[in-house]
Amino acid sequence: MSSRGYRSKTNPNRPSVLSSQQKEVLAGGLLGDFHMKRPKPTYNARLRIRQSEAHEQYVLDLFTIFKDFCGTPSQKEFNKTYNKYSVWFSTLHCPVFNSYYELFYPNAVKVVPKNIGELLTARGLAYWIIDDGCRASSGLNLCTDSFTKEEVELLIKVLKKNFDLDSTYRAYQKGFRIYIRAHSMGQLRTLVLPFTYPYFVYKLFK
Repeated sequence: MSSRGYRSKTNPNRPSVLSSQQKEVLAGGLLGDFHMKRPKPTYNARLRIRQSEAHEQYVLDLFTIFKDFCGTPSQKEFNKTYNKYSVWFSTLHCPVFNSYYELFYPNAVKVVPKNIGELLTARGLAYWIIDDGCRASSGLNLCTDSFTKEEVELLIKVLKKNFDLDSTYRAYQKGFRIYIRAHSMGQLRTLVLPFTYPYFVYKLFK
């Protein structure tokens, strides 16, 4: 499907494809807090990333990864609802994001793509953990509350098939969270530490 640019300036120096790094980070981040938007089917999609001020360096690092598709640098603003500052940036509406939008937002609501096993790499897993991981006892929780039970079960299968990680799910309020078992934490650290920022290493160690 061809899509026209939406609030996007033509830039002959902008890449026409995503790099391997960008693809991997995008796939993992979209399982977490990354957000994509496409105003209409005929428009190109864009990526938007927002974190609390405490994670400003992380946003700046992500901006560096996707800066080729951005028109303005990251910004800081005060959120009156939560009474605190947040840091965010948005890419321009670009054709390179359309396929990811169609996979993760088939009906404008985020889902886990059926082919997530083909998309999720060790680097992507690292960014998923950075975004939505937290230590739990001697293992690690992935906050998959917004996904269905079937989607969570699919992710558990992918964690085993792609990375040989043993995990299960636990009911949590209105959803389910994936729990990576304690005996798989050594394997997990080996996989993701090369891609994890120093300020997030604490999530991998008790």
